[in-house]
Amino acid sequence: MSRSSEAATGRAHARGPGRTGTPSSGAASSAPSAVLRFALPATTPACISVLAADGRCVRTLRRAELPAGEHLSAWDGRDDRGQRVAPGVYTLQLEAAGRILTSRVVRLA
Repeated sequence: MSRSSEAATGRAHARGPGRTGTPSSGAASSAPSAVLRFALPATTPACISVLAADGRCVRTLRRAELPAGEHLSAWDGRDDRGQRVAPGVYTLQLEAAGRILTSRVVRLA
């Protein structure tokens, strides 16, 4: 798995209150923990996942064919069962256009 902050013709990055180096805004608990923004060069199958520090998938945010252009995908800090995940370091992973792009997120609470 490679770590990158650029998609095939654009970018992939996470942002939000739980993002490493980004101070918490004190937003309501319904606010997303992280938002992944990325661009695709062409319509392609894509999978966006949240991985725990040990590499296991805790949530699949999206698995679909996505059109070319800009996209946003938000993670609310919950796993596939709807339970809040424990504080710690997580990885947002985008698999698309033959590449794997990742961005780290820190959950503080």
